[in-house]
Amino acid sequence: ADVFEEVGVKSVAINFIEDLHGIEYSGEASKQFAMKGIDVKMIKSTPPDIKDVSPILKEAQRLNVDAYCSFTYPPVTFPTVLTAQAIGYNPKAFMIGPGGNFEVIKNVCGTETIEGIIGEGAWNAKSSPRHAQFVKDFLAAGNKQSQLDWWGHDVYWCSLEVLEQAILKTGSLDHEKLRECIANEKFDTILGETWFENQMLARECYMGQIGQWQNGIFEVIDPGPKRTAEPIYPKPPWPAPKKK
Repeated sequence: ADVFEEVGVKSVAINFIEDLHGIEYSGEASKQFAMKGIDVKMIKSTPPDIKDVSPILKEAQRLNVDAYCSFTYPPVTFPTVLTAQAIGYNPKAFMIGPGGNFEVIKNVCGTETIEGIIGEGAWNAKSSPRHAQFVKDFLAAGNKQSQLDWWGHDVYWCSLEVLEQAILKTGSLDHEKLRECIANEKFDTILGETWFENQMLARECYMGQIGQWQNGIFEVIDPGPKRTAEPIYPKPPWPAPKKK
């Protein structure tokens, strides 16, 4: 909502899948949009295994909203992008859920196609020297570029660093001792100073909550010091379909 307010979004359409993720994200997003004065003109749920999202996209297109949000999983997220391109629906902001943060979306949809698309969670090699080193080490270990997760990989690595440091701090493998240490101590990880609040990683520790594909990089566009690029708004036109 902060990014949408910053760039001037006035109206939005939301599609979400009928599961906990979709319900929670659409509910919180709707509340935040309302607080920013952004008009939610459509909010519709669809089953997780929906095969054709074109009716939802066409309704949003008819409503002429500034932004479209799809809180879905990859099996729906990727087709949503490709279907929007196929029917020529190009809102000023196009936000997608899980899958939008995966490097492999370039392989599925095309690097040019995803230009300007917004997704959940964000970090990249510019986030910090330790993030840049992680990417190098990840690839040097035999992993593929397409396997990178620009939401989760730094958090996953952070969790291992926290566990390692908690073991060293306590000198123990006892679960209760480790839990108490992790719940109350601060740790030096890939994220920098890292701590937990209410049994979750503190929000301040994340490198980003919102990212946008720009020139093949999932840029952090959250307002604030962790931003790695200014938001692109409006989203560029879809590239012309490639001839077969």
